Formats: sequence, structure tokens, C-alpha cells
Amino acid sequence: MVIGGLMKQARRKVQRFFKYKNFSAPFSPRPVDWAINSLAPPRLISILGCFGYLLALINLIDFVYAAIPLQVQNPLWELATINLMLANVWFFFVAFSLILVSYVLRYRLYRQSDIQGWELILFRGFRWLAVLISVLCLLMAPLILVDTQRVNLINNLQIDEASKGQLAQLTEAERRLGEVSDLSQLRGLLGQNASIPEGSSLADQKARLQADLRSRQDQVAQQAQTARRERKFALLKSSSRNFLAALVAAFGLGFMVWNTRKIFL
Repeated sequence: MVIGGLMKQARRKVQRFFKYKNFSAPFSPRPVDWAINSLAPPRLISILGCFGYLLALINLIDFVYAAIPLQVQNPLWELATINLMLANVWFFFVAFSLILVSYVLRYRLYRQSDIQGWELILFRGFRWLAVLISVLCLLMAPLILVDTQRVNLINNLQIDEASKGQLAQLTEAERRLGEVSDLSQLRGLLGQNASIPEGSSLADQKARLQADLRSRQDQVAQQAQTARRERKFALLKSSSRNFLAALVAAFGLGFMVWNTRKIFL
């Protein structure tokens, strides 16, 4: 009986489908009230506030994970963490804007209900979070300057160590070349695959090799200088961007907090 009833319903639906003529009806314009009733705008607007709080929560989690594990007094870690935090701090502005727009539209434009107490507590908590992040960004600015100088010193030390190692090898090769007294020793020093022109004197070969070693020493010094300049430029470029971003974020969040101090009074 049940199966027979289901089959009859299915047959009627198939017959109704083939009798349907106005296939363009779903694409025809409809009145707005047909799709959106009087309760829809406040509910849709409340989604903005919900998205704002969720966005702030996700960004706060990113902040916490960026600082784990803590490596205080490590300038490389501090600059990398600051860069990551400042890259995400702008989402707080978006979250704050969504929350404010949601509250203003719901409780000023569409007065469907009174504001709930838990919403006031949540909004005030979010404001204190914005104050905390604003102060944190403001403290980042001097820390960026200090860490930039420390990282620049570390980079220079690394480059100097690498260039000293290469120069030490070249100096040792020059010393061993100075101890060579005949062509056989020179061939042993250069290796069996080294080519020494026939009829060339030892003095000529030593002079040529010494000139080559001095040229390579000059190249190492020049490469070290270029590396120091390039690293310093990249570091200053990144730090200046972070410094300005920290100041703008700090004053921007502070401005928003200050101007919303009496929003619900």
C-alpha cells in the first residue's frame, strides 16, 4: 500500500512537470517582499556582527600562534614575529567596522528589539582587546628600531666570518706558493691536472698565480661589501615598513576605541 501510494505521487509529479509551460517563471522578477520580509534585514545585518567577532577571534588566535614558542632577546625571532603580527592586524579594523555597522543598523535603523546585555559585555570586551593591541603595536615601534640595529650587526658578523674563511684559504695558498722553489713543486701544489706551459719560468708562473690570488682576494672583499649593502637595504626596507605599519595600526585602533567610548550611552 505504501509503495503504491508513493508510485502514484511520483506519477502525478511527472505528469505535472510535463504539463508545466512557464519555464521562465523562476527567472522573472519578483517583488522584494516576496523574498525578504520585515524580519530579514535585522537578521541579515546581525550576521555582519557575528562575522566581525569571528574574524577578530581568528586573528587573535593567529597572534598567539605567531608568538609561540617565545624566544625573547632573539632579534631575528622578534622581527619575524612582529612582521607576521602586523601583516594580520588589519583584520581587526575590518572586524571592528563590521561590528559597528551591524550595531548601528540593527539598533538605530531597524529598531526591532532592545540591545542585549551580553552584547554590551562582548562589545566592551572587544574594545579592551583593541586597546591592548593598540598599545602592543605602539611598543613594537621602538623594538623594531633596536632589533634592526642588532640584526644588522649579526648579518655583518656572519658575512665577515664567511669572508675571513675564504681570505684565510687564499692567504694560505699564497704562503705555500711563496715556498715553492722549482716547477715540480709548483706542479705538485697545483695538482696533476694543472697545465704549465712548456718553457715558462718558475718566476713567471709564481707571479701569474700570485696576481690571480690577489684578484680573488679583492673579489671576496668586494662580494662581502656587496652582501652587507644588500642585506642592510632589505632589512631597512622591511623594518621601515613595519615601523610605519605599527604606528598607523596603534593610532588607528586608538582612534576607533576613543570614538566608540560612549556609543551605547
